[in-house]
Amino acid sequence: MKNSHSIKMLAVLTMLAAGSAQGNMRHRTNDGCGPLEAKRWGFMVFGGAAPGLFSHRGLVHRNIPRAALSCPTEAVTIGGPNDPFCLNIYQILTSPDDASQVSCPKDPQFSTQFSNGVVHVGGEISYNACSNTQYFVDVIFNRARGKCFTIDDKNYRAPDGCDSCANDCCTLSKGTVLGETHLSHNVSNYQAYGFYAGSRYYFNRVWCDRVAFFVGLKVGMLHRKAVTSTVSVPDITIPIPGGPYLFAARQFPDSEYCVSNAISGGGQIGFDYCINDCWSILVGAEVVATSPLKVNPCLKIPSFGDPTVNGQPTPAGFGRNFPIPTSIVIGNVGCLLQFPVWLGIRWEFDWCKRDCAPCA
Repeated sequence: MKNSHSIKMLAVLTMLAAGSAQGNMRHRTNDGCGPLEAKRWGFMVFGGAAPGLFSHRGLVHRNIPRAALSCPTEAVTIGGPNDPFCLNIYQILTSPDDASQVSCPKDPQFSTQFSNGVVHVGGEISYNACSNTQYFVDVIFNRARGKCFTIDDKNYRAPDGCDSCANDCCTLSKGTVLGETHLSHNVSNYQAYGFYAGSRYYFNRVWCDRVAFFVGLKVGMLHRKAVTSTVSVPDITIPIPGGPYLFAARQFPDSEYCVSNAISGGGQIGFDYCINDCWSILVGAEVVATSPLKVNPCLKIPSFGDPTVNGQPTPAGFGRNFPIPTSIVIGNVGCLLQFPVWLGIRWEFDWCKRDCAPCA
């Protein structure tokens, strides 16, 4: 009888152990090693923030259609024989191709032009290739609010033969500062749509078989919409005898960054928290590099027209005697580095799966 009771108890314990193992295997393949159930598909939605920075920033400068030179010692007659005065900053040249440009600060950082709380949302379809490896396809959307900022720059004499947009005029003749300008830019929102494919490797679950850490890589394309800007040019005053001569402030719209498609990719780390056999929560952090934004090579400034002197108009065509900026050249920016941090919820399903069982 004792042997009969022992056999019955052994049979019950064996059945319980088998049931427990079966429940635990719902998250593992037959090898019982990894946290994923192979050949299962999943769908995830996620959201977070993706702050960014430029890896490199070029120089911003303005172009002026006549070279900025010191006034000769002899008087220069501009308004006729009864209007002798000397331009104490600029000398009028016969060639309109000679240009002066503004020595410039670097392009503003990404966080200066846009809010760095970049909204980062998306969806994902995943497939468990085996108990530790998962393939996925992501579709994402990024949006950052545009800001209003000021660029403070200084005007230096430019090298000979530098015309407004055709040549690279970045080599400046560092010398006497001819003037300073404070240009305000009010930029539109940054918006980008991305498509990525990648894979993750999951380590074995810990903490009561609930948490599995992962590492992953992804690569894809990012489509970025144009970024427009309203540029405000302040009053330009030329203090000369009989003056000052005033060119009134103005605003003009233009595109700072053009529509572009860029290669993008990076790595990620995070963890998966198992809720039950079908649902889990993922937390991830990434480093993503994307090709540089496509910069508008030349922002045209509308003509200023003729200045006023002491509030009174000057003769028609008088404004051509003064070198006034005609365009703004934005320096190229380097790769956009972003650091997305996101929270997602994933539903795993199988075409033949009947129901979900809780994690063991």
